[in-house]
Amino acid sequence: MSLHYARDLSEFNAPLARPHSLLRFTTTLALVGAVLISVDVVSPVDAMVAPAVRSAVTFVRTTTASIGKPAASAEQSVSLLSANSGPTTSIAGAPRLVITPTTGLPGAVVRITALNFPNQKIQFLWDGDKRDMPTAVANANGTFNVSLTVPSSGGTGYHVISAAPMGGGNASSKTALATIVFSVSATNSGATSAPLTSKAPTGQRPAPSPSASVQPVVAPPSPSTPQPTQPTSAPTAPPTPTQPGATATQPPATTNPPATTNPPSTATATPVVILFPADPVGFIDTPAGNANVSGALQIVGWAADRNAAGSGTGVDSVTVYRDGLPGTGALLGAATYGLSRPDVAANLGNNRWTNSGWSVNWTVGSLSAGAHTIYALAHSTITGATTSMAQTVNVAGVATPTPAATTAPATGGVAAPPRAPSAYAIPAGAVSVSNSAGLIAALAAGSPQDIVLAAGVYDNPAPFQDNNGHRLYSATLGGAVFHTGIVMGGNWPPGHPLVQGITFDLTDPSKIFGGGIVYTWGPGGVGARVLDSTFYGHSVIGTGVMMRQPEGAVVQRVKVRDFTDYGVLVDANVQGLVLTTPVLLEDLDVAHVIRPAGQNSAGTAEQCVWMGNTGILRRALIRTCPSGLNAITADNGSIHEDLDIDDTEVGVYIEHFTTGSTFQRMRIGPNVNIGVNCEWDYGIGQPASVDNVIQDSTIQSRVAGVNMDDGTTRTTVRRVKFIGQNWAAIGNYHGVNNAYYDNDYSGILPGAVPVSLNHLPN
Repeated sequence: MSLHYARDLSEFNAPLARPHSLLRFTTTLALVGAVLISVDVVSPVDAMVAPAVRSAVTFVRTTTASIGKPAASAEQSVSLLSANSGPTTSIAGAPRLVITPTTGLPGAVVRITALNFPNQKIQFLWDGDKRDMPTAVANANGTFNVSLTVPSSGGTGYHVISAAPMGGGNASSKTALATIVFSVSATNSGATSAPLTSKAPTGQRPAPSPSASVQPVVAPPSPSTPQPTQPTSAPTAPPTPTQPGATATQPPATTNPPATTNPPSTATATPVVILFPADPVGFIDTPAGNANVSGALQIVGWAADRNAAGSGTGVDSVTVYRDGLPGTGALLGAATYGLSRPDVAANLGNNRWTNSGWSVNWTVGSLSAGAHTIYALAHSTITGATTSMAQTVNVAGVATPTPAATTAPATGGVAAPPRAPSAYAIPAGAVSVSNSAGLIAALAAGSPQDIVLAAGVYDNPAPFQDNNGHRLYSATLGGAVFHTGIVMGGNWPPGHPLVQGITFDLTDPSKIFGGGIVYTWGPGGVGARVLDSTFYGHSVIGTGVMMRQPEGAVVQRVKVRDFTDYGVLVDANVQGLVLTTPVLLEDLDVAHVIRPAGQNSAGTAEQCVWMGNTGILRRALIRTCPSGLNAITADNGSIHEDLDIDDTEVGVYIEHFTTGSTFQRMRIGPNVNIGVNCEWDYGIGQPASVDNVIQDSTIQSRVAGVNMDDGTTRTTVRRVKFIGQNWAAIGNYHGVNNAYYDNDYSGILPGAVPVSLNHLPN
C-alpha cells in the first residue's frame, strides 16, 4: 500500500508545469513474507503558492515493528492487519536519498547522498526519464554521493527524482528503490540549502498512539493581525460561452472582492497541536492486494486523522482513482464515507473513529489485462492535508466488458432523479444568531465555528463575508432567508466554509459579488460546501452558485431558479488545473437560466450547469436554458451521470478542453435540437473533446443526437438509444479516431442516417 502525502493544493493560482509530478511523498506498506517495512513521515510537505515556490523540508524516520511485540524504536507501531496475518520481523533500514538544495533553477547542480543502498549500479531518473542523468554504485556501507544537473527543459514546479537498479539497462521509476522531490523555481529566491530527505517505497500502517520520542508539530495560530481581504490577483469571470462554430473569447476580468466587514480576530488563537503530521491514514481492505478482479465490485476501506478530537473522525471525504493520482489517474468516484468500522476504532483506541469506513462501486469494464492500481485520497478536516492509500489488483485475461448501467436497458439509459433539499442535524455547541447584526458579529470570529440561524430574513447592503471557514446552518430547512449574497473565501486558510438549509431570494444585483449569490475564492474557499439550499434569482441575478475555488468544492441537494447567466458554475478558469480533491456536484435541480428577450446574447450564452474542473456531476434535473451542461476548461477525467435534460438548444456542450471524461445514464430531450455537441477545433487542430465517452443514454433530439464537430478526437459513443433525429443520430465531421458502436438507431426519422460525415446543417 502506498500513501502519497500531498498538502492541499488550494493555494495554487497557476497550473503546475507537470501535473503528474505533484509534490508528494510516498510511504508504502510492503508485506514481503512476514516482513513489515515502515517509514514514518514526521513533517508534512507544505503547499506551493504561486508565483513563488515555498520550500519545505521533510524528515523521515524508518522504524520496524513486530505485531504483538515492542517496536524496534522508541516509537510504538501497531499494524491493523487482518486476523489471519502472521507476525512480522525486524529488517534493516530502507534505501533513502538526501538532496541539497531542495529547489533551484534549470541548470543548477544539486548533490544527492544515498543511504542503505544495495551494492549494485544505480540509475537516476528525472520524472522517469534517464537521459542525461547520472549513475552510481554504493560502497560496502550502502552509501554514495552523486551530483545531478537540473534539466534545462524541466519546467517550473515539482519533479520526481528516482534511483533505480540498472537491471541490464532497464531501470525505470516503477522499479525505483527510493525517490525524492525537487522544485524547479522561476527565480532563485526560493532556494534553500536545507537537505530534503527521501524514503524508499516501503512503509507501515499507522501507530495508534504518539511516541514520547516524537515531538508534536504545532500548527500556526490564527493571524494576530487582520489579513488582506482581496486576492493577490483578481478572480476572473468564466469564459464567454460559445455556440457551435463560434470562437471562444478570453474571460473579462472582474473587480476584487469587496472590503470585508468582518476581518479575522486580532486576538491570538490557541495553537492546534498536531501529534500526527502525516495523517490522515487509512487502508484499502478490499479488493486485497494482487487480487484478481472483474465485473462489478465494491472497493472498501477506512480513513481517519488521529489528530481529531471530540466525536469526529477528522476526515470528511475519500475520492478514488485508478492507475494514478489526480492529473494522471482515472476518477472512479467519491466514496461514501462514514461507514461503521468498530475494528478501526478498537485499534486506534477511541470510539471517535468508529465511523471511519468508506466504500465506492467500481465496474472493472474492458481494462487491459495485467496490474492496475487503485488510489484512495482522504482529506483531513484538521490540517487540510490530503493523503492517499493504494492497492494493486490484477485484471486476468480478457476483462469483462463494461455492463450497461443497472438502471438502464442494454441500449439507452434512464437517469436517476435528484434528491430534494433534505433535513439535517444541527451540530452541538453552535453559536445561535437571529438577525443580520448577530450574523455579521459571528462571522467576525477569527477561528471557524458553527453558526445556527433562526428562521427569519437576513439582509445587508453588501454580501456577507465568510473569510474564516465558518459553517452556517439554518435552524430549520429553508427557514433562514437571505436577501443578500455571501462571499466564502480569502487569502488565508483554513477554508472549508459551509452553508446548509438556507433560502437565497435576491432581487438586487448590487448585493452580490462576481455575479454569484454564493461566491468562493482563494485558500479560504477551499472545500466550500453548499448543501440543502434554494436559490431564486428572479431573472435579474446572474448566477446562483459560483465557485471560482474548485478545490474540494461540494454542491449537494440544491434547487436553483430564474437566473440570467448560470445556475451552478464551478471553474477556476485555469487550463490544465489539477485538483487534489475533485469537485462533487450532486442532486441539482436547475431551471430557467435565460436572459430576458432583448438583452445581450439572450437565448444563446446561458448555461444551467457549468463544470470547468475535474469532478463528479451526479443526478441533475436541468430545464429551460440554451445549454444544459457545459463541460469546459479543465474538465478532465470527470464523471457526469444521471442527467435529465430538456427544453434546451443543446443538452450537453463539450467545450475546450474536456479530456478523458465520461457522460452516462443521460435522458436528453425531447425538446432539444442537439443532444450532445462537441465544439470544433477552431481550424487550428485544437480539439475540444478528446478521449471522452458518451454511453448508456437515451437522446431524443430534433436535429442531431451527438455532433462531433471538426477535430473531435478519440471520442466514443456507445450503447445510446437515438430517437427523433431528422439529420443524423451521430455527426462525425473530420473526426480523428472516433468510435461508435452498440447504439440503437431504430428511432431516428425517415431520411436521417445513423452516422453522417458531413457538417451539421445550419
